[in-house]
Amino acid sequence: MKPIIIRSIMSALAFAALAAAPAGLAQSPPEAVTLANDPLRLAVGFAKADITPERSADLFGYPFKMRPGNDGVLDPLAVRACALRRDGAPAVLVVFDLCVLPTEWALALRAKIAAELKIGTERVLVSTTHTHAGPACTPAYLQGIEERALDTARKAAVMTFPATAWVRESALGLGYHRRVLVEGRARMCWNPDINTDLVPEAAPDPTLTLLAFRQSNGPRQFWLWSLGIHPVTLGQGNRLISGEFPAVACAQLEAEFPDSHALFLQGAGGNVNPWISSQDTQNVQRLARAASAFIGVLQRGVRPVHADKKTGLACAATTVTLGREQFEIAMWRLGDVWIAAAPVELMAELGAALRARLKAPVLWVTLANGWHGYCPTRAAMQEGGHEARNVPAGFTAGDGEKLIDALAALAGTIQ
Repeated sequence: MKPIIIRSIMSALAFAALAAAPAGLAQSPPEAVTLANDPLRLAVGFAKADITPERSADLFGYPFKMRPGNDGVLDPLAVRACALRRDGAPAVLVVFDLCVLPTEWALALRAKIAAELKIGTERVLVSTTHTHAGPACTPAYLQGIEERALDTARKAAVMTFPATAWVRESALGLGYHRRVLVEGRARMCWNPDINTDLVPEAAPDPTLTLLAFRQSNGPRQFWLWSLGIHPVTLGQGNRLISGEFPAVACAQLEAEFPDSHALFLQGAGGNVNPWISSQDTQNVQRLARAASAFIGVLQRGVRPVHADKKTGLACAATTVTLGREQFEIAMWRLGDVWIAAAPVELMAELGAALRARLKAPVLWVTLANGWHGYCPTRAAMQEGGHEARNVPAGFTAGDGEKLIDALAALAGTIQ
């Protein structure tokens, strides 16, 4: 991408972030909003462990096939865990800097974490950042990282600190809609700099959801941020191990803000790619800087998470059948904020549909508790294209909307 375009995008992002912050927050600390609203109080824990593979590890991600070996590590990979506790048992998120997890292994790990912490499986989510520059999840690699994942979950659940919860949603236009309709059929724009005959639109739902936790008795901060976009900045020719821009953005935030931790949740971005996609490793830094700078500004404009005794922290999970496959889905409620989880690559339009139905902030956790393929809209199934060809067995037009119905119904059980 040309430098002038990059500068334009960065300028637009900075302006959008400033516009999203309430008036006066640029001059006063965010705690000022507590004068009018008392935020939800809870305990929060965080832990992290390295899961960077050996040089011999095969790469995985284009297009979900193994590629022999790798050329080294651009940036390290990690497994991160976040534990939330309010008046009872914890709820734990475990997220790997990997592309996808085998469903059987993810569900087994979920059960082991739940058993160790003596909680129900509905209170555990195991997911990935969906980096396309990670290793293949071979049995040997998964065996090697399992204990580290269990250990991060244990530490996060035990080493908690009292905190207040804050939230804000705002548009962040880092990605584009990679499906371009030509005479009613979808053509894939994998890279705007290469597919120059196609002119993609901006992402259908550029919403970034930021859930911030601030230590009540100290300086620590913890940020969960969800954005629907494929981490494919390095492009299909890449041979380096990398957590891609989400992992680098988290590292940048932690370097800029002392005593902070950040965790990326892959949102509904099954049909969204980043505007920058090439083998230039500096582009990972560029996109990460755009995201981390935006979050660094947006966190000053958060508003309190509201809750009463009935809506402090509640978790529900169920199994739904779509096509010929069963899906483990979950909904968590933290005050007036929702965390929605599904084991698919969800199209952006469907993610926006659930947010509109709940009329509340939503942090999406896609590829949660395994991976079953893409979950397109009814229209996308009819238009064809990559996503429509890589759906769960027996998946038909309208099943994506049924998944949103199921998640909304599950939310209704914990109102």
